[in-house]
Amino acid sequence: MDRVLTISAFLIACATHHLDSWLFLTFPCPRSCHLRGIPVRKLVLVHNTRLPEAGAAAEELAALARRAGREVALVPADNPSTLALAVQGAELAVTLGGDGTILRTARAAAPSRVPVLGVNCGELGFLAELTPSEAAEKLTEFMDGMGWVEERSTLEASIRRAVPGKDAEPIDSLLAVNDVVVGRGRFARAMRLKTYVGDAYVTTYVADGVVVSTPTGSTAYSFSGGGPILDPQLSSFILTPLLPHLVASNSLVLPSTEEVRFDVHTLSDATVSIDGQIDIAIHDGDSVTVRAGRYSSLFVRGRPKSYFYETLFQRLRQANNSQSQR
Repeated sequence: MDRVLTISAFLIACATHHLDSWLFLTFPCPRSCHLRGIPVRKLVLVHNTRLPEAGAAAEELAALARRAGREVALVPADNPSTLALAVQGAELAVTLGGDGTILRTARAAAPSRVPVLGVNCGELGFLAELTPSEAAEKLTEFMDGMGWVEERSTLEASIRRAVPGKDAEPIDSLLAVNDVVVGRGRFARAMRLKTYVGDAYVTTYVADGVVVSTPTGSTAYSFSGGGPILDPQLSSFILTPLLPHLVASNSLVLPSTEEVRFDVHTLSDATVSIDGQIDIAIHDGDSVTVRAGRYSSLFVRGRPKSYFYETLFQRLRQANNSQSQR
């Protein structure tokens, strides 16, 4: 895991409208970013099948890469097994879709340390690097080794069952790039989550659930719940309660050396959600543990390394405008 060179952090109040959370700044270790410089011989293009423009862009980029003498595979983002196999044999994964496509690909690519280059065909593309027109212009340069690789931390979740059974198997490891959510199911009933950090009891949340987020996911669900924004190269993670009752609603920022455990008490169904894309049913008495992931997610960047702060508020305003126009 990447280490941080300072134990202090700057807290900056965000005065922008709707941005009344906190932004945590720190100086990440230089080895979390490294230049590429190695040409790509084999790449996989992962496209969102629900977006016709993503499929068209994937075909265009595939033709461009083949003309440049590269080996190319086109893979739909909605087939996890096919995606995992294709990414394992690639040197670069190019996604065409929105952030959801990037998250699916990053989870599949992390164990093999395959970097991901995001092309935004969705609404916002918070994690994306290029537009489709930019990708058509610059893909050859990226295949020739241009840019740098940003390394980001992940999370792993495990589930211990109170009553193991056919529909309640224990789960040892679930990889998350954005977040792990332990939340109530279809009924509007609060659940009780007895919460431990390491061996230390913290509190019992009576709430709709909790979000455990990576720095990458700190601008997503956790932020909507009032959590802070973290520099994406940190290896810390965030615990944010969702609508807690009669208990502090503040988020906790935890070091990557810790793990957090939730003992679940609920009168109805509940769920563990991975990046908002994989849902696992949990039941009363089950226990969910979240810790820093063994793997890092790698993202190819062409912009300056200061891009995150230079574009942060612009992207948050775009997200807010996008939601208000729906």
